[in-house]
Amino acid sequence: LYNCTSPTPRVDPETYHTRVYNNLKLMNDSKWTRFVDKHLFKEYCKQKGVEPVPNLAVYSQDDYDKIDFFQFPKSFAIKSNKASGRNIMVKNGVVYMRANSAESDATPVGRLANDTVALIRNIIKDWCAPYMRRQHEPQYEFMDCKIIIEEFLEPTPDDIRVFVVDHQ
Repeated sequence: LYNCTSPTPRVDPETYHTRVYNNLKLMNDSKWTRFVDKHLFKEYCKQKGVEPVPNLAVYSQDDYDKIDFFQFPKSFAIKSNKASGRNIMVKNGVVYMRANSAESDATPVGRLANDTVALIRNIIKDWCAPYMRRQHEPQYEFMDCKIIIEEFLEPTPDDIRVFVVDHQ
């Protein structure tokens, strides 16, 4: 990471991303929370004039079993504010999820119904567990875990990356 008091050199995003990723283990400090917590980073983006994907709702991780998934539109995304790969999609009433975080494509597991809601809850209940890559990415342990329900983006992007350079 760059010294925050010196000007940031202009680099291409891939090089910048690689440099940041290789230095994540140095982020053992709560000051990084607003940049790694998806919910807080959305608020930061709004302050900087960047409109993020709208939230339909945000819940404390402790309330995972109280979420009424039937109240949302036919298409929405369920995400953790902690780490990556913790996403479940509901598109036109069909639930899509990946079998593991190494898979790139989500597969349908059934229509949104009581049995798929039970499956969703069984998965999201562990989203706040201590992060398995803690020694490499300690910044996640400073977060208050949340479950975010977002609008569904169509077409679905492969990835969304936002780079903050000199607070811009």
